[in-house]
Amino acid sequence: MVPEKLINTIPQWLKEWKEGPVVTLILQLSRNLKDKKFPAKLSIGEREEIVTMVCEELEKTPFWQTPLKIKCGELTSDWLKILFERKLITRYILNSPQGVCILFDKEEKLLARINDRDHIRLVIRETGNNMEQAFTNLTASAYILEQIFEFSFHEQFGYLTSSPVYLGEGLSLNALLHIPAIFFTRQTEKLFKILSDYNILVWGMEGEGSDITGSMVLIKERDLLMRKEDSFARFQKALGEINELESTSRSILMVQHQKELEDRVLKSLAILKSAVILGLKEALELLSTVKLGIETGIIDGVSPNFFTRSLIFMQPEHLRKKFGLPQLDPLRESELRAELIKEALEGEHEG
Repeated sequence: MVPEKLINTIPQWLKEWKEGPVVTLILQLSRNLKDKKFPAKLSIGEREEIVTMVCEELEKTPFWQTPLKIKCGELTSDWLKILFERKLITRYILNSPQGVCILFDKEEKLLARINDRDHIRLVIRETGNNMEQAFTNLTASAYILEQIFEFSFHEQFGYLTSSPVYLGEGLSLNALLHIPAIFFTRQTEKLFKILSDYNILVWGMEGEGSDITGSMVLIKERDLLMRKEDSFARFQKALGEINELESTSRSILMVQHQKELEDRVLKSLAILKSAVILGLKEALELLSTVKLGIETGIIDGVSPNFFTRSLIFMQPEHLRKKFGLPQLDPLRESELRAELIKEALEGEHEG
């Protein structure tokens, strides 16, 4: 079962983010057991056997300190949605939870998904630009996995994965970014030039197929046939150039568009303080602008935690659980979201 306290806590990877474009780095290692079919080709019973075997071994490793273990097939749809809103499960698991298990630490920074398309998908999150730490953690984790399991490996193609996208190193490099100044100053052409130069995909914060909302984007390295050390170096360089572009855009804002920025920030803050109804997309746009106002010094006395707290707790299923409602229609959801954000804003004043 999912611990009830989960719906009242902010994931550590999000809590640690105070400012800067990089909200979180997301590194994923995909591995499949030798001589075993991919999960999609297995029966539910066969998948459960893999869950039992893999979880028993993982729980013995130094990865975990009393991990939370959840068998997704045993959950009701509402709790699956909670896990999805917290980025603990993918949409694939949300729709096909049978024979899938997740293990994660209390900070929600280390996560193992068992039978999420591949037998093992190990996910490591690090806050901000801490790429070196993320690389160290991933390398150490990969080494330990190799000592425990024998994986499907081809001398020519490398690690075999259910998706050809991850063939080779079985590695996925992602980052969730908040880059409001780039969008405000219409520097998106420069942004997409950087992404194109480094062969990086860009989506909305919910991943493939989602729209960009609230100046939050998810980027993904897609040129992963090279050695993982080279992939890390390229991805880190790309993040550096995006950081620089966002910083330059903020300087332009403060010099050339200060009044327009102040106007937009203070209007957004006023709406959040007084709104009776807030849709999810509208709330994210307003919160993003207020976050920029906090970071540029236009808004004083409001903690950055206001943004991160709202980002999680305003999600539909978190709202429903928080207020103890059996169901939530769209209008009531929008009313509760406005109420929650006002409360968060009042509670995060500093001094």
